[in-house]
Amino acid sequence: MKPTLNRYVTLAAGLFILSGAISSCKKETVTNPVTKMSMVKTGQEKAQMTTITYKSVNILYGIFTGNLDSYKTESANSILSCAVVVHDTTEIPYKVSADFGSGCTLEDGSVVTGKITATYNNKKFTEPGSHATANLDSFYVNGDKIVGTVDIINNGMNGNNNLVFGIVITGGKLVYGSDGRFIKQDVHWELEFMRNDPETSDDDVLSVTGNSNGVTSDNFAYNEAITIPLTASRHPLCVREFVKGTTLIQISGQSDITLDYGDGTCDEFATVTQEGISETITLKKY
Repeated sequence: MKPTLNRYVTLAAGLFILSGAISSCKKETVTNPVTKMSMVKTGQEKAQMTTITYKSVNILYGIFTGNLDSYKTESANSILSCAVVVHDTTEIPYKVSADFGSGCTLEDGSVVTGKITATYNNKKFTEPGSHATANLDSFYVNGDKIVGTVDIINNGMNGNNNLVFGIVITGGKLVYGSDGRFIKQDVHWELEFMRNDPETSDDDVLSVTGNSNGVTSDNFAYNEAITIPLTASRHPLCVREFVKGTTLIQISGQSDITLDYGDGTCDEFATVTQEGISETITLKKY
């Protein structure tokens, strides 16, 4: 018996419905689409979090060593002459507090406010084995609140005869003063201090390796690995920004994001890339 027209229509309709169902299933498995806005936002926030983490560690190191001359301003030799720093060395662990009051200005124009409290085990923090723990709870940079527990360990000299510090941050959070949104980050870093000319700090270089993990302001969990060491120059023209190095940011359900800080040129730009799409971002100075 020859197939009737109705049977052909029924078969075609069935195939159409089946193809629609398959198409619908495929759509449900597609990962979040890449948008320029989300990519730039993620890159910008991660770069800001990395920069403020690095700067906070430098400020803490200056407090423990009693030397923040690298943060000179026109009005003061160092922000330690602006902050009220109190050491209690009656017993180990020693205690220190640094109160920046209503504001101490760094050489790049950033304003530090609030207070830092910490403990440390060695008056000479430049000696290997020195360890300090700082609690950041009421500490602000440019109106943004920095939260977390910071452990700094002096690991001594490495094979290149450079001083190395281990940095561990737990419960880290950057809360934006403008709108209250926040990004979380726990950190495991190794910071290598390279001094080229003992007579000046202008050509000093700091190299950072390691990884971090946390949650973006859009509530996406992420992991970030430093794939090429991040390099910061202490030359006055660099204003303590990272000027070289690359990180890989991985967020569940999304394509990998790379953040490239450049080739060593002292500028305030970085490049964020996802799925072959790249965009230049401006690093917010802290």
